[in-house]
Amino acid sequence: MIRVLLAEDQALLRGALVNLLNLESDIDVVGAAENGALALKLASSCNPDIVLTDIEMPELSGLDLAAKLKAAEHPAKVMVVTTFARAGFLRRALALGVRGYLLKEMPVEKLAEAIRTVHSGAKVIAPELALEAWKEEDDPLSERERAVLQLAGEGMASADIAERLHLSNGTVRNYLSEAIGKLGSANRIEAYRLALILTPNRSDNSLPNPRPRRILTPNRSDNCVAEFAPSSTYSCTPSSLLNSAPCSHTD
Repeated sequence: MIRVLLAEDQALLRGALVNLLNLESDIDVVGAAENGALALKLASSCNPDIVLTDIEMPELSGLDLAAKLKAAEHPAKVMVVTTFARAGFLRRALALGVRGYLLKEMPVEKLAEAIRTVHSGAKVIAPELALEAWKEEDDPLSERERAVLQLAGEGMASADIAERLHLSNGTVRNYLSEAIGKLGSANRIEAYRLALILTPNRSDNSLPNPRPRRILTPNRSDNCVAEFAPSSTYSCTPSSLLNSAPCSHTD
């Protein structure tokens, strides 16, 4: 059973979330607080596995709550559910070790699945929020991180990237981890897609199209092979590109 502590200042929403999450067979809401200060107290007595919190609350914000739980080395994993897609909020949340950052408009079934994913040790971030964190900022990636991410986006394994760039395998993994963390992405493919969206703002346009790849098309009657090459510039919105679905990443 996953023990969840909920911190939400809106009484109607708080009550609805408690009732809906308790309908899940593997989730037990062990406490509900109307502000961050009370949530901090309940975290000590309720022993939650997950602390699910809003950001803007009286007495103690959700991010301040996350900071105090981190300082106290509380074992609970913190998830933020918010209406705010502000760059500074997400970047601070990631720096505090928040494992989930989601929108309140998501269906409760998706929220329950995100709770399970975070409880298993993964990270869940809504892609549109990750994009919002960087779309008005300079590209946060270094030249080396961008080069490694480019090859990973082409489908190359870490060992092959290491050989291509004359780096150690561990160094490649470190660069990928840094790029994923800076972009607030769930995995290397998610980071690559976000980097492509950031690319048009760069003068050197250093993330070109990956090489065309041959992919099997087993649903075709002639069992032919098709060519596929993703574009480096997308006219679709980030939500359609990324399917607006949170994805997971295991550290």
